[in-house]
Amino acid sequence: MPQSIEQILAAKNLTGIITDVVGGVPDDLIPPEYLRDSTPVAGDYGTYQRVSATRKLAKTTAYGSKARNANTVGIGETPIKLLHTFEEWSHKPQTMMNLMAEGNEARQNMGAQTVARKAAEFGRRFQNFRLGCMYSAFARGKISVDRDGELQLTDQAATGGVDVDFDVPADHKDQFGGLVTDWSNAATKIVTQMKKIKKQARKDTGLPVSTALYGEDLPDYFLTNTQTKELINRSPALRDSFAQADRGEIPNGFLGLNWSPVDQAFYEKEDGTQTDFFGGDALILLPDADRGWWEWLEGSYPVPTTV
Repeated sequence: MPQSIEQILAAKNLTGIITDVVGGVPDDLIPPEYLRDSTPVAGDYGTYQRVSATRKLAKTTAYGSKARNANTVGIGETPIKLLHTFEEWSHKPQTMMNLMAEGNEARQNMGAQTVARKAAEFGRRFQNFRLGCMYSAFARGKISVDRDGELQLTDQAATGGVDVDFDVPADHKDQFGGLVTDWSNAATKIVTQMKKIKKQARKDTGLPVSTALYGEDLPDYFLTNTQTKELINRSPALRDSFAQADRGEIPNGFLGLNWSPVDQAFYEKEDGTQTDFFGGDALILLPDADRGWWEWLEGSYPVPTTV
């Protein structure tokens, strides 16, 4: 018969805790460097600088002549408003009574353990939200919360929510401006299209793509596609890499990229619905994590630490 927390705390020993389902939004799918580089800011407001870096060449000038006037690089400051979470979680009276049981170390330890466990589970909600925001940013180029503050994977501004748009150009979404066609078609020239994507991405951003986040359908596309299958079969190293790859995943180095499967990235909504962040045919190409384009800003809020 299940016991309440009060019944457990009334026992002589609190020996452990059993979790029915391990909690947490999966955090082992994305290369860890995309979860680092956090910058603290005061409050919920920050700014960053946008630099219009030049790709033009210097011009030649006759030796001894005066210097040419070069166009200056534009630098602008962009203000940002941070998403804010603020929740509370109450403890039951019996837990607090155990904490305050002076002279009874066993009861106080039980209360402290219960508080620590609840605090860890409470903190997991905020870590889940952080991960959810990252997955949504990569999957949609946006972070959206509804009018009740819950993360959603569709636009919410029109119905009273908030959409944080990272201004990903339209031709960098979906079919990458027409450079990508149906990869489920065995006749599609995937290798050729990937080379064109890399070239265009370098032109548009100045950064080489290095990491591919992909959905569950991508391995099958590569193994059945005429062009990629021929590439794999002609290379003993590639053939062995696919054969030895963990769980049937795409091995790193294929098509010059590091591959990270994100088909297991999901979260649970408040109504209990489990929601995937990425579709089966998802492919998100990223450059190396760098503060020049990717950085976490962490706001601050006054929290009392004494009564």
